[in-house]
Amino acid sequence: MNYIERVFVDLFKGMVGDRKNYIDNKLKEVSRNLTAEELQEINSKTLKATIDFIEQQDDLNNCSFAQYVEEKYFVTIKNHINSNFDWLNDEQSAELAKKVCTLFDKDFFRDGYVGLCFAGFGKEEIFPQMVHLHFGGIINGKLRYIEKEQVSIDEDTDASITPLAQTDVMQTFLFGINDGFIQKIAVEIPRQISKKLGSIDNDCFAEGKKGTVIRELNTSTKGILDEIIKKANEEFMRPIIQSVATLPIEELSLFAESMINITSVRRKVALDGNIGTVGGPIDVAIVSKHDGFIWMKRKHYFDIKYNPQYMYTHYTENPKMYEGINNEEAD
Repeated sequence: MNYIERVFVDLFKGMVGDRKNYIDNKLKEVSRNLTAEELQEINSKTLKATIDFIEQQDDLNNCSFAQYVEEKYFVTIKNHINSNFDWLNDEQSAELAKKVCTLFDKDFFRDGYVGLCFAGFGKEEIFPQMVHLHFGGIINGKLRYIEKEQVSIDEDTDASITPLAQTDVMQTFLFGINDGFIQKIAVEIPRQISKKLGSIDNDCFAEGKKGTVIRELNTSTKGILDEIIKKANEEFMRPIIQSVATLPIEELSLFAESMINITSVRRKVALDGNIGTVGGPIDVAIVSKHDGFIWMKRKHYFDIKYNPQYMYTHYTENPKMYEGINNEEAD
């Protein structure tokens, strides 16, 4: 129940924030206390926005929890709504509670998740594959997860670089821009268009056409962003991918480690509010079809040259194989 509660409580935090924004904007508009009818209108608007938000989320892959959650927790969710949101009537509470149950079949993991990436070769694959998953929790004994992306190397795709977790620094290196900055551009372009055209006298437009002009110009935002992404791929990403496709395998491991180090340095020196959780000793491994899993660099919590018995007891049935190595390291 704790996991179920964390998910819907996180949703309701957003709903409370939306309602507050609606009320604040209305107060600025009318400059007086709101009437009961206006509050009711805002309550309905908030409810609709929350339901629309749930419906707009992507469906999970091969997961179905909504029916189980509704059968077992519908009353609990509805009681929570009644206790905390007295501005919703009983009918609205029931509608929202039922819709919240479907949230567990959606890509909604804002309360926290664990990201895992699995890469390598299966028994039938000639080329390497990678799958990136987000695991949210366990419901009715089953994992709640979503497949975020899948990368397959084949005759048409001879190389790929996939940033994971804190992706902004790697994306900036690879593309010249990152997703967060693109999202800010997507917000700023329409804002600037509306601001600039809003300051132009209405007489400069045909009657009733000013809003149409603003809307039409705002639609150009997608075209601008598409062109930025296209140029980023052509001028930044493609040359790196072409190089990666021909690099020796040991240099690939150094490149991967360098990408992590770049993020670590950025987190250490930039006062941008991001938590420095990337860095420190880095494990580096290579998986190949012929050699399987090979460590290129592996950290220990102890210095191996002072603990030669570790190699004897953990890595071979013939300790004499490592006598020369251990003696050399001890020197």
